[in-house]
Amino acid sequence: MTKDTTGKAHAPNTPTLRVDVDVPALIALAKAEAPRVADASIQLFGYDSLGRLQLTPGTAGPHVMAELAQQSAPATPTRRS
Repeated sequence: MTKDTTGKAHAPNTPTLRVDVDVPALIALAKAEAPRVADASIQLFGYDSLGRLQLTPGTAGPHVMAELAQQSAPATPTRRS
């Protein structure tokens, strides 16, 4: 893959593979599939504070590097009882 969809060549430092995961969408899907079970575990482990996740593997000679970037989700107001 030497060109993008517009026909232009990629920059030399463009990663060959980049995986973007929309964690908030996965959490919303889990809540829709099993609301009671998912909601309890999501709150327990703090998964609702996670934003997008990006994984980019790369190489430099015989070395392999994996860059992992995890964003935080925007803060939401908490309910007080």
